[in-house]
Amino acid sequence: MKIKKAQDFLKQIPRHAIYPLMLTLIFIIMTATATSGSSIGMYHTFLGDNQPDKDLIFGEPRGVRSDEWLLITSKTIAQSYNNYDSINQNIGINGENVSLRPDIPTNNINTIFRPQNWAFLVMPLENAVAFKWWFFTVLVLITSYYFSLRFFTKSILLSIFLSLFLVFAPLPQWTYREFIFLTLGFGMLGIIAMDWLQSLVLRKKKQRNKRLHYAKLFAGTAAVGYLAVAFILVLYPPMQISIALVLILFYLDIVRRRMREYKVNLKDVFKAQRYTIFALILTAVIGGGIYMQQKSEITALLHTKHPGVRHFESGWTGKSPDRTRNLFVGGSVPFLLQKDSALGNTDYFNKTKTGNQSEASNYPWLLPLLVIVATVSFWFEKRKDLPIYTILGSVFVMAWMLIPGMQIPIIDQVQPARWNLAIGLLTFLLLGLLSIIMERGRGLKNRVVGRGLVAIGALYILINTWLFISLKSDFGTLVGKIDVATFTLLAIIPILLIVTFKYYKVALGLLATTSLLVNINVNPLYHGVAAATQNKLVSTIRTIDEKNKGTWLMATGAEAYEAVPTLAGAKSFTSHFSYPQHFWNYLDTNGTQEFVYNRAAHTVVSLTDDPSNIYLKSTNSIGTNLNPCNSRIFQKLSIDYVVTKGEYNGKSAECLIKLQNVDTTQFIIYTLKKNQH
Repeated sequence: MKIKKAQDFLKQIPRHAIYPLMLTLIFIIMTATATSGSSIGMYHTFLGDNQPDKDLIFGEPRGVRSDEWLLITSKTIAQSYNNYDSINQNIGINGENVSLRPDIPTNNINTIFRPQNWAFLVMPLENAVAFKWWFFTVLVLITSYYFSLRFFTKSILLSIFLSLFLVFAPLPQWTYREFIFLTLGFGMLGIIAMDWLQSLVLRKKKQRNKRLHYAKLFAGTAAVGYLAVAFILVLYPPMQISIALVLILFYLDIVRRRMREYKVNLKDVFKAQRYTIFALILTAVIGGGIYMQQKSEITALLHTKHPGVRHFESGWTGKSPDRTRNLFVGGSVPFLLQKDSALGNTDYFNKTKTGNQSEASNYPWLLPLLVIVATVSFWFEKRKDLPIYTILGSVFVMAWMLIPGMQIPIIDQVQPARWNLAIGLLTFLLLGLLSIIMERGRGLKNRVVGRGLVAIGALYILINTWLFISLKSDFGTLVGKIDVATFTLLAIIPILLIVTFKYYKVALGLLATTSLLVNINVNPLYHGVAAATQNKLVSTIRTIDEKNKGTWLMATGAEAYEAVPTLAGAKSFTSHFSYPQHFWNYLDTNGTQEFVYNRAAHTVVSLTDDPSNIYLKSTNSIGTNLNPCNSRIFQKLSIDYVVTKGEYNGKSAECLIKLQNVDTTQFIIYTLKKNQH
């Protein structure tokens, strides 16, 4: 009897809801079991006891994801000792306001607009980490799925393929940062809400239940306002500007479509936008209030060398021969099947360097062909809803990627590499728009045009194959011939099927499959956060600090260890600082080195016998040499404990007292001689 009731219940579930429900179920299971895709296991690699990592369920930690395991997850753990307050007193000398970052949980008002962090206020740390991790994937998978059903196709299968193609691509999966998933998720949800509001007003039919109608208008207005504030609070202009531009152009195409669908004029359309405009005004008020609340930190961040206000010229300046290749393959095809997770370098064009697969993208290689196919298809199908603004946006983005010399206000804050996500969204939109043609009939009515598109597609394949081969010669150490051949074949088949339209579902299925095959093993499956919080060094620091509170200095000469004290709930001089800290002035009394520390950066500290100094190690890394015998500096920095990797044998070691040797990890903890501190 119970089985029959369960079957009856399942039959009542709408078909379109099955995919989201399955994703939600997986999401719940992963959260309940505290299983994430974090690379926090890297701490076991260099702080562990050389035993197998019992918390690693599948895959391997990805060292290249240092922004995640070294910065975001480490600061998240630090926040768990801090009751998730906005100011974390354990970071730096006077603490740091971490509420500016959407990837760090806090208990302030910003969290209302950051649903990815809600779990930290009600769940144990390990479960909350898993919740946030899978929230990103589930958000964009479900949003893009319903986005496809609303604007492109009635086919559930096509919508699933489109969502998988967008999410399981190298750029989102390797980078796996909030500024990718939240800009896409909140942005597309905002467009759905705006179109729903517009449709409620434009429908010319008598409202039987006016209260329900006004309730819907209120809900839609509130949704647009909420999503707009959430989008703004991502606080990563390069992604926000590029995605907002693409979605605005797409929305203009949707407005044109609704005008024909509801048989209204431009005046009616303007009238229909009044609720959206009100929501955006409300957004400005809320955003302004948040800005005034955190004005000093935001101002400090905006005026940094990195990642503050920067202006970029279009095109890959100085890399002219490589711009065409970058448009077709994202400058990163060799990384798509790369299994090595070592830390890399983002300079794709310097053939002597490894490259960084966390910047990899397979989006651009399809966009130029889709622009041609979409334009020709809509034109010869005599459709009045030609997505002219979306196509123009695609042309503009490709021009920005290729043609140097353009400088457009606001848009020039987006470096060329950051347009790859916008290209991915444009590719998703054009693939979806072509499904409208596909559902009208099999293939184009004009056979000559259809054959022409096939010829263009074949030529495009030859060009891409040549580019893959040329890149193989540039990056031969990264990927083998079989990998190049496999990827090329997987790329050829969908392209041919797309331009013929005959097997469009098969084409999108192959594209989705390609993405899954390339990226299925990017995320490890990892249980909990014990690798960072329960290793020998962290446990030793915790024990010492609980007995006698102090400020810790990781003088290991490597940024990988900077967050270790905060993982123990202790105060740390070394960390990643999101905005410039005043204590750098103690090392630069006359301000001549301000360009070094006027940035968001990691800290790399070494002990020295020479005078203490600071220097720029990399764009986002500050190098610091400290002499333990310089009592003035150590006193001003309030440093009580020094941790080194191996014994420090410099002359200035006479100013240190060995406190404890952490045998299993070969770290040594020192304290300063009393007359030195």
